[in-house]
Amino acid sequence: MANANPPTFKPETMQALLKNSFNEPSSTKISKDAVALAAESLRLFTVEAIRRSVTIAEQENKEDIGHSRTLVEARHLERIYTQLLLEF
Repeated sequence: MANANPPTFKPETMQALLKNSFNEPSSTKISKDAVALAAESLRLFTVEAIRRSVTIAEQENKEDIGHSRTLVEARHLERIYTQLLLEF
């Protein structure tokens, strides 16, 4: 079942990130809709990165007999990152 209120990025954080990407952040105005859209895009990107990293970690876990838990490490994210960036 889908979460009714999925975790997301704070609007203030997203607005600061977006403003810092402009040459003149003090004179840049960003609408609430643009901030919300950027936050949702980043949320989806993060969720997909986690999902793919978990899949890689689970595949490795199947190969290592004796482990009962799946631990996602930075190397799992490194393996999926290039393809994920190409798709997003």
